[in-house]
Amino acid sequence: PRCERSHGAGGLPPKPSGRRSMSSTCQTPEALAADQDLDATFGAQSERTQQSARSNAGAKEELPSYGLDAELKARAAAKYDPRIEHEAAKWIEALTGTKVADDFYTALRTGEVLCQLVNAIRPGMIQKINAPGSPFKERENISNFLRACRSLGVQEYALFSTDDLFEGTGLQSVAKCVHALGGSLCRSVPEFLGPHLGIADTSKAKRDHKRDLGVASQTGGFYGAMERSHLDLTSGQIVRGGC
Repeated sequence: PRCERSHGAGGLPPKPSGRRSMSSTCQTPEALAADQDLDATFGAQSERTQQSARSNAGAKEELPSYGLDAELKARAAAKYDPRIEHEAAKWIEALTGTKVADDFYTALRTGEVLCQLVNAIRPGMIQKINAPGSPFKERENISNFLRACRSLGVQEYALFSTDDLFEGTGLQSVAKCVHALGGSLCRSVPEFLGPHLGIADTSKAKRDHKRDLGVASQTGGFYGAMERSHLDLTSGQIVRGGC
């Protein structure tokens, strides 16, 4: 068949705008039909690939747990006590004014409300509370809350890890930590008028004083850490803490 092309200014043919611009005017009807069949084949394959990807993603989300993972989930579910979480949520609401009971995880995940809780107990204890939106800053809020809990007398075994709250994998540990914080206030913050939560921890667990030591600096070295220790003349050992 004759290939007809329109010439523009200067007698030059226009530039093709794509693969179809040349083939649609120069190919035979049989070639055009074959080209359309090829496009339909590729389109069907692309659709099947997308459907497969969506089905695989759904399958990954719904995969059951086996072995140790299943056992750990079962143990966590058996130990879960909704009453502990509800009481902790109501106490936080009373001190911060933020609604927590309806969705414990979402309300506390950024650590902002927990920092507000500490400042409601002892104003200004956490000087900077990061706004939500940055995972790094949200984790920093949770770390600041845990550091404040240590200072307020919560024992190390009663604390939770950052991922317990941020990833939502240990919300019961978070609720128990809030109970432990409420119980420690009778001794650490006697001027706190309430409302109160939990009971005081009277166990003989030793505190991890290494967390309270200052970090080494370029000019001062370990002076800040060493000045908190002294030599026990009776045992001959270095004892951490005041003399």
